[in-house]
Amino acid sequence: MVRTLAKGVLLPVVVAGLFTNPVVTAADELPAGEDNASVIDELSLGDLLSMKITTGSFLELDLQKSPLSMTVITKEMVRTSGARHISELLEIYVPGFVYNINKYYGFVWGMRGVSNDRNTKVIYLVNGHKMNNQARDGFQGETSLGLLGDIERVEVLRGPAGLVYGSGAIAGIVNVVTKKADDNKSCVTVNSAIDGSKSVEANLFGAPKDGRSFSVSAGYKQSDGLPLGGTRIYPPAGNAPDVMGVPSDGRFGSTDGNWKVSGELTVDNFNIYFRGTRQKENGASYFTLAPWPEKSGTPDASWGTREIDGKMVPWDDPFWKGRNTWRTSRKNYLSDNFISEASYKLNLGDNELKTKLSFDMNTTSIGEEKLDQYRNDFQYKNGRLIETFGERRYLLSATYLLKTVQNLQAAFGIEDRIDDIGNNIIGKNEQLWNPKHFIVSDIVYNTFALFGEGLYDINDQWGVHGGLRLDVHTRATFLSPKVAAVYRPNDNHSFKLIYQSAANNGSADNYEYNRYQVDNNGNIVKVPTLVSPAEKPTDTAKLVQPAELSKMHKLKPERVHSFEATYVGKLMGSLTVEPSVSYNIVNDLFVWEQQLFRVVNVGEYSFGTIDFSVNYANKYVKIGANHTYQRPWGTDVEKQKKTFKIYSIRDSVINGDTVYGAGTIGPTGDSVYTPFYEKSKDVSINLVKKAVTYDGLNFLSLPTHMTKLYVTVSPFEWVSLGTNLRLIWGFPGRDAVLDSLKDTANYFGYYGEKEPDDFKDYFMKMVSKKWNVSLSFFLPGDVAATFMAYNVLGTDRHNYTEREPDKNTVNALRVEQMYDYGNREAYSVDQCTFGVSITKSF
Repeated sequence: MVRTLAKGVLLPVVVAGLFTNPVVTAADELPAGEDNASVIDELSLGDLLSMKITTGSFLELDLQKSPLSMTVITKEMVRTSGARHISELLEIYVPGFVYNINKYYGFVWGMRGVSNDRNTKVIYLVNGHKMNNQARDGFQGETSLGLLGDIERVEVLRGPAGLVYGSGAIAGIVNVVTKKADDNKSCVTVNSAIDGSKSVEANLFGAPKDGRSFSVSAGYKQSDGLPLGGTRIYPPAGNAPDVMGVPSDGRFGSTDGNWKVSGELTVDNFNIYFRGTRQKENGASYFTLAPWPEKSGTPDASWGTREIDGKMVPWDDPFWKGRNTWRTSRKNYLSDNFISEASYKLNLGDNELKTKLSFDMNTTSIGEEKLDQYRNDFQYKNGRLIETFGERRYLLSATYLLKTVQNLQAAFGIEDRIDDIGNNIIGKNEQLWNPKHFIVSDIVYNTFALFGEGLYDINDQWGVHGGLRLDVHTRATFLSPKVAAVYRPNDNHSFKLIYQSAANNGSADNYEYNRYQVDNNGNIVKVPTLVSPAEKPTDTAKLVQPAELSKMHKLKPERVHSFEATYVGKLMGSLTVEPSVSYNIVNDLFVWEQQLFRVVNVGEYSFGTIDFSVNYANKYVKIGANHTYQRPWGTDVEKQKKTFKIYSIRDSVINGDTVYGAGTIGPTGDSVYTPFYEKSKDVSINLVKKAVTYDGLNFLSLPTHMTKLYVTVSPFEWVSLGTNLRLIWGFPGRDAVLDSLKDTANYFGYYGEKEPDDFKDYFMKMVSKKWNVSLSFFLPGDVAATFMAYNVLGTDRHNYTEREPDKNTVNALRVEQMYDYGNREAYSVDQCTFGVSITKSF
């Protein structure tokens, strides 16, 4: 009753009067390299709405005319946010955005009713250049990279955007716009924090003459991460009876070294840009502690007893003896990316022809982190490479901008992209150093696109917008339409009605053979194999299902239809507001199904979102906030069930004994088993229920309510105080799952499984409050120093004697993205830490 009242009555009252979205600030007018608090001046709405944007349209539009919902994050907002990487930056400012954890791949993003186990539903751009990989994982290369010092602003388009970007823009677009060489200023920034992270970034800018400029940016970051055993998992895999959860392995946030280097050269209408990055994310802290890390094999009495998590644990403890996963918890995720793009603008009178040529390379790898506690693993004491693959991408496009027709802007274009998938940057596509065992199929895809877009001003108040894109891909063909109407009664108000659709043809591992369907000799496996071929098969042993290429080639592109009404405008003084309401239908979403060992289309679901934003700024203070309400709507979950026929193990009587397979001796002298099988088992799969919404009322991996607030105060030119707060009002969509599983583990009420005593109890114990604070000083000699406190309220300290949980643990939690009922862990990784950043401008 209390929780219902809190969410149904008190929360909307609080939100309606307060919380919104930071749209844009005067910091956008700063020259490159300058970060002075004195620029926090009052904005006129004309400046705000007339700001030219670079995302979501081929046309030259401002925020007032653009038929879309957009959040703009300026470089000053980056500096005062305390964000340590782009995932955290987006979560601080973007309505409804949240990042979760996939322990097998790292950070995954969710927004606008879509959250999946890999980042294939949001397109990530740098200066309009698409960074998503086509082989398997979508966008991965900068989710935890850090090194945000070259950002001029980030433009985030909320909702589908297939017209401009083609495949992949299901949930939204994130476009990082880097700083340009407006003058000859440069800067160097060093950062350090008590979690052992250290970074240095340098930005060099030059503008020797009109029409000519260059910039170079480079950075390096290394981090020890949080202390070993300092983070916990609630509940752990296997649902330990201990309501306190269990310690995780490794050190969250550690990286052996991330780096970034980029450069840009502009000569009149010619521009060339390149960017290289390496991101290494250690994933050991996403797995439970290995209690006997120096041992391997089956536990026995020789393993003895040792203290684990404040208790003495014997070798045969029913929970801990199954946690010695040896190398499983040593995973790290490596992504190397190189992009290069050349563009030229040809003026044809008042019209323009823009051409673009680009070449990209990528390496994606999963390896094993070196962990000192695995001191007996001499063979791989420095870790090892588990798998690696990659791709090369080639793109050529031309866009013609028509400006000579009165009241009309129009763009027409053509684009062709080649994706050469398989080998990484150095030519490897292999598992465990075996070049014959590929990870993704070696294949070349081609995507040919035609597109057109136009905006016609009927009069000073009304404008109509429309566009259509045709994508012809090797495996799929689809259209992406958009229609909108914009009403501007005056310079202070803009109303928009928008319909748009986006499709996604997925990645190569959706359509082609992957690592599960090939053996160590490079042969496609046509028969079922055991998940653990060294274990003698039983009637309950798990089988890897052989792939059926014809069925994978028949996958439909996933698609989102979005109907949205939004408004942006000035109500009084310096107060701007931006409400948005949308209804969305998702068809044929791609989701991995472990029982089939392949991706399938999940069916259909619909959802609604309500975003409400407000922003206020004057010379001394800037306040912004937003609240998002998102939930499934009109979805009959049970109707999304599908039945597949799969192989299962059968028994056979040999010499009077019942057996389930035949054994042979492998090349290493170990036993290898081949199961007896038949294709006779019907398996019922409901991926909408398992991966999207269990009950059709709330999402499994997206909060129903999220509130975000930021404030920057600059009483003097030499000092500014910034703070931001994210309120994640739990994941109530998981409550019904816990009930169905009779799960009694302690989630702190984060999943709605507890009834609080009153609203205060609910807010303090069950709402995750992520609070950052910054204090900046602008010193003589063009030096700026910023002191940061990250996740001030996030702690996970327990009274182990009394077995009492820390009341602030809920503020440290980060959930695992749920694509299966077993993936319901919450990780206490958002710990309170402190840091300092010093910038010297030249």
